[in-house]
Amino acid sequence: MKKLTPCPFCGNEKLFILDEDDNSGAYENIPNYAVCCDFHRGGCGATSGYRRTEEEAIEAWNKRAGEQE
Repeated sequence: MKKLTPCPFCGNEKLFILDEDDNSGAYENIPNYAVCCDFHRGGCGATSGYRRTEEEAIEAWNKRAGEQE
């Protein structure tokens, strides 16, 4: 698993990966993952947005505006 970079908004390094099952509509029983900056541990609450896999959520979190792919 790739290492998470600090939050781009507040610099917090206390992050977690939210694993949430969506049990409604067209996406029934498909896992959704998001990296979150832990608000309860000094962070700002920013998230990567939900992705289908943990790896995709980490990739989205680590990507910074203006970076080339």
